Amino acid sequence: MDNGFSLSVLIMLIISAACGMAAYDRAEKLNYTAAQTTLAILAGVLFNIIGLLVVYAVPVTNKGKLATGEMKPCPHCKEPIRSDAILCRYCQSKLD
Repeated sequence: MDNGFSLSVLIMLIISAACGMAAYDRAEKLNYTAAQTTLAILAGVLFNIIGLLVVYAVPVTNKGKLATGEMKPCPHCKEPIRSDAILCRYCQSKLD
């Protein structure tokens, strides 16, 4: 598993737990029943997870930057790099 992805999942779980605890605290202050409190906790966690999944589902592309000439593909590894780059940040090859 990629370290960046693992860290993202860990952060997502921490935020979900915090949302659940905040929902629990709010439900307790409003004197909700046990069932209502449980639903509030689940809703807090569920909505957070759904929101984060939506954020991760949005694709990040460089097509617009490639079309405008702001970026170009590396001639060696084909990854998008800045047009004025002298060294590819992915494969470390020197560019003309």
